[in-house]
This record gives sequence, structure tokens and C-alpha cells, in this order.
Amino acid sequence: MFDVQYVTSYSPHDYTPYRFGPDADGDGVGDDTAYLMMGWNIPKSIIDSLPVSSSYLFLYTMNGLLPLHAGSSLGVNYGILKGGKPRPYSTVPIDQPWYVNEPVDGFRSHAAQILTHEIINTIQGRLEAPPYNCSQLTAAWGLPPAQFESERLLKLSDACYEKLSKKTQ
Repeated sequence: MFDVQYVTSYSPHDYTPYRFGPDADGDGVGDDTAYLMMGWNIPKSIIDSLPVSSSYLFLYTMNGLLPLHAGSSLGVNYGILKGGKPRPYSTVPIDQPWYVNEPVDGFRSHAAQILTHEIINTIQGRLEAPPYNCSQLTAAWGLPPAQFESERLLKLSDACYEKLSKKTQ
């Protein structure tokens, strides 16, 4: 069961630049730049306003910048600190041509496929860390995305469910 709470903010945030591509100038880094919004780019006031949750999903706009990924997730080691604990989170840029409500690869929309993948990543980020220490949610590469995500969730073992039932947030 999932409890979802939506928090909306129109506060500005920063982006983290990542260099990639060819290194024509020979300085040891790629010559192109793409961006992500990471937890450290979100204003403290927004983080402070969030309810305590097992994980977070941030939907944001790139405002014309090139995104590095269709979505990104970080586990508890780099999580959002809330309620005295780091929490896994995902970020998804929603102003991209691929973030649409058109069917793709067994999903009713490409947006749903991206969100499903990132949400499962945050579940994994939570479960593989202490106190649960469950195995990773893996699947065979090359599967169609709907089957890939389904196989990942099937990795939730009875032993892991048992650990989850004994712990709280």
C-alpha cells in the first residue's frame, strides 16, 4: 500500500551540471554539459516543508537546459534528511518531449514508464540499506520495460516483506 501526498512549490531551484561527450580541447572532461536537479539543489525551505516519508519523488522543469537523464534516483547514502534519517529520492524533468501520455513498451504512457522506474529505484534504495538489507531489485537487461519493472518487483522476497512488517519509517 502507498500513501501519497502531493506538495507543490514554485520556488526556484538550482541544477547540477555534468560534463559529457568528446573532449576536443583535451582538458580531460567532455565538452558538452547536461543538468540534473539533485537533492542539494532544492532550497532548504522546501525540504523543511516536506512531510516525513519513506521516499520522495520530485517533478521539475529544466527551463531549456539539456537533462542528463529522463529521471534519477539516489539511495539513503545520498538521501534527503528528514525525521532524523536520510530518505531515498528521485527527480524527473517533466518538460521533456519524452515525458508524454502516449503508450510505450507495455505502459499506457511514457511518463508512467519513467515514474514507475524511478519509484522502484527509491523502493530499492530503501530496502537494500539497513535495517532491511534486502537483496537488489534486479531483472534481466534487454527485457521490454513493463516486463523489466515487473521482474524487479518480483524480487521482493517473503523474507524482505517480513523485515518490512517489523520496522517503521
